[in-house]
Amino acid sequence: MSQQQDFREKFAGLLQNKKAFDPFIELFDRLTASTVYSAEEKPHCFAMLVSEAVTRIKLERQVEIVLDAMRRNQAMPQARSVLSVDDADVLAARLVARVLDVSPRTTEALTEVMCRLLRTDVAKDRGQLIGFAALSKMDEATLDLVCDLTHDALITARG
Repeated sequence: MSQQQDFREKFAGLLQNKKAFDPFIELFDRLTASTVYSAEEKPHCFAMLVSEAVTRIKLERQVEIVLDAMRRNQAMPQARSVLSVDDADVLAARLVARVLDVSPRTTEALTEVMCRLLRTDVAKDRGQLIGFAALSKMDEATLDLVCDLTHDALITARG
C-alpha cells in the first residue's frame, strides 16, 4: 500500500468514526491544525471532508455551520488545488445543490446562503453558483425560483 493510499484510508476511517454532526464539523479546524497530515496531504483530506459534508447537511441550521468551517479553513480552495477542474466543479455542484435544497425558499434566506457560498470560495460569482446548481441537475422549477428570488438581492448585496 502506498503512503498516499495510507493517509487517505486513515482519514476515511476518521470520517467514518465521526457519526455525530458536531464532532464531524470539528474535523475542519482539527485538520488545519494537525501535524499528523502533511501540507501535501491536507488538501486531499479537505476534498474528502467537503464531499462528506455534502452528505451530512440535513438541516437549515447546519448549512451556516458547514460553510463557516469551510471558510475558516479554506477548505474549497484547498480541495480545488488537488482535484481536476471537472471533479472540483462536480464537488461544488453537489454542495450548492445540497445547500439550496435545505434552505428556505425566500429571497432573504437564499441570498444569504448564496453570499455564504461565495465567501467560502465555492464559486467566484452568482453566475457560477447558478451554473453549479444546473450542473447538479437541480429541477428547472427550483432553479428558476432560485434565480428569480436572488437576482436583484444578490446584485445589491454584493455591491
